Amino acid sequence: MSPPATAGEHRLTPEQIFQNLRQEYSRIQRRRQLEGAFTQTEACSSSDAPSPSSSLNAPSSPPGASRKDQPSFTLRQVSYLCERLLKDHEEKIREEYEQILNTKLAEQYESFVKFTQDQIMRRYGARPASYQNVLCKPVLKLNHVIDVKTKTVYFIRARALNPRQFVTFGGA
Repeated sequence: MSPPATAGEHRLTPEQIFQNLRQEYSRIQRRRQLEGAFTQTEACSSSDAPSPSSSLNAPSSPPGASRKDQPSFTLRQVSYLCERLLKDHEEKIREEYEQILNTKLAEQYESFVKFTQDQIMRRYGARPASYQNVLCKPVLKLNHVIDVKTKTVYFIRARALNPRQFVTFGGA
């Protein structure tokens, strides 16, 4: 299986856009010429005396083409317009993605906070967690020094220390 593609791998360069537009424009011109030749051939075959030269020569522009059918933009201008439209569309998609991502992250954060609160309430019952429990928890994890651990827990509970007092006392 191939690795996931990054966004930059599939971007078209302005030159590639220009080449694609040029190829499509050439295809459209050929299609118009073929349609014009086909309609001219049909008209010649329905008449009594078809002229061989008219059925072989394709017109340079389709019949009925007028000045207003001529292109208003050059190929470079069209490629620039397409490039600009693609950039605008990409920016809109990025903004929308960012907004959706922020919304999802906010929802996840809210559910995490609720989950954490539920777990705390289950563990400590209806009473909120005290500073003493928070301070004693790291000490109780010290399995290798039972005497020191027990003394520290009793010390914290006996003096009803809050975190600031405990840190101040420990640093002194």
